[in-house]
Amino acid sequence: MDHRSQTAHARSDWESHDCRHANPDPGNLRKQRLTDVRHITHLADARRILADGRIKASLVRDDSRLGRSRLPVSWLSANQWSHGSIYGHVEFVFDWRTITAGRKLYWVETIPYDTPTYRILVTDRQAPRRLVVRYKPRVHRGPLIRRGETWFWNGDHRVSQFMLQDDLPLEQCKAINFIEHRHDRCKDHRSNCPDAALHPMLASFFTISYVLASSTHSADAFLRREHGWLSPLDQFVHEFPPHLSLETRFRSPPGKPRDAKSLMRAILALWSCRDSRSAVALARRFSKKAFRKTLIAIVRNHIGDPHYRPKHARHFLS
Repeated sequence: MDHRSQTAHARSDWESHDCRHANPDPGNLRKQRLTDVRHITHLADARRILADGRIKASLVRDDSRLGRSRLPVSWLSANQWSHGSIYGHVEFVFDWRTITAGRKLYWVETIPYDTPTYRILVTDRQAPRRLVVRYKPRVHRGPLIRRGETWFWNGDHRVSQFMLQDDLPLEQCKAINFIEHRHDRCKDHRSNCPDAALHPMLASFFTISYVLASSTHSADAFLRREHGWLSPLDQFVHEFPPHLSLETRFRSPPGKPRDAKSLMRAILALWSCRDSRSAVALARRFSKKAFRKTLIAIVRNHIGDPHYRPKHARHFLS
């Protein structure tokens, strides 16, 4: 296919998603304001991202046109999932204008999944012109348009996928959220996903346990950020101990404070690996009060704040 025919085919493809003349009222999915994009992943991949401090670009391995290239990309989408995501529990949120600053857009394709999925390459490098066509959101009639400094996208019964030809450092991340995983479907594991049945709060506990046990600091700002009346760290300190079913009778802390902290890190490491039986066995060496006191000490040491106290700590430390 010559370049002129390729461009005509791409134009026909993106115009099938045209949202240019839709009314951008609240609730209108055909034309929505685009401010944030998301990378959603499973717990194991989220741990690797937190350890690396970035979402690493990888080769496209599905039936995409870019699967024929050696082009590594990071995946982003504007979609939010009312019935749960098929991609996992952990949502990394990025600012769209930051993502596109200094970069050009190229139309890749529409993938005819059950929900039609359109793909746009975002890059500041030389794009493979034999595979993609330049897309201009100020001019073209497609699913992504720009009016002045305002962006719009079409999410009406379709999925947006933006393929960034770069890593995404977590320094650019706006938020990390824990969301519902769809119970009956999973993009990576189909119906056998080990994460699918987890409540989002439990998914956050596995992740925070990993962060504290491994002294990983790339998510600290997000875990301390307020979400409603509690930050994720506050919620973890409140809600994690009951999951271990600690004994009510008094037990002496296990040796010196340093030994107690080492034991707590072992409990957190076991919990993050989903070895709950071993984590509970170790946790029973603590009293409830000593467990929470040691957990707070671990959090204080991790965030470098010796005065940290979880909100409403008096309710469970008294």
